[in-house]
Amino acid sequence: MTYQQNIPAAVDKISQSQVDIQQNFQQLDSRFANDHVAFSVNVNPGLHKQVSIPVVRLDPVLVAPAGMFYTKAVAGVTEAFFSNGTTVSQLTGLPTDVTGDGSVAFVNGVIMKWGVLSTSGAPAPATRNVTFQVPFPINCYNVQLTGVLNNLDVTEKTAAVRSGTLTAAGFSMQLSSNSIGQVFWFAIGN
Repeated sequence: MTYQQNIPAAVDKISQSQVDIQQNFQQLDSRFANDHVAFSVNVNPGLHKQVSIPVVRLDPVLVAPAGMFYTKAVAGVTEAFFSNGTTVSQLTGLPTDVTGDGSVAFVNGVIMKWGVLSTSGAPAPATRNVTFQVPFPINCYNVQLTGVLNNLDVTEKTAAVRSGTLTAAGFSMQLSSNSIGQVFWFAIGN
């Protein structure tokens, strides 16, 4: 059964087109039921079961003051996007790097970066520089440091971000002791 357009025709009597009209309604109900609970079902008719979205090659043009969710292929993989008419945001397949130093970017523009710096052999006190593999596009707002001791020395040791060195490209840290073997760092920015 296929949907028949232009039924009923202007000159048709409803009684003459009744079968065609009923078939069109059945076809609509059947097609609608692909992603929704069919209208012919008594419980929750019309509610979504799933959303099937065709993959597009280019970002669609938003013609009304509303948001638009769509999918398109990126490097051969179907990814989800949202457009508010001004900004297109990729929702899935966001760039991540989870080896050693890493980063993740979120749709709202927040970026998190992390890494570890070996400080073995650094004289005390020592200054060490960290340069992000990829700088933050705008700002780095905060860096947290966690030092790992080389031995069981429990005297106070510190690893701190040096004042005035925090930039979108990196930061400098001050180590109070050479018994700090590694410093894990975590940065947030945009």
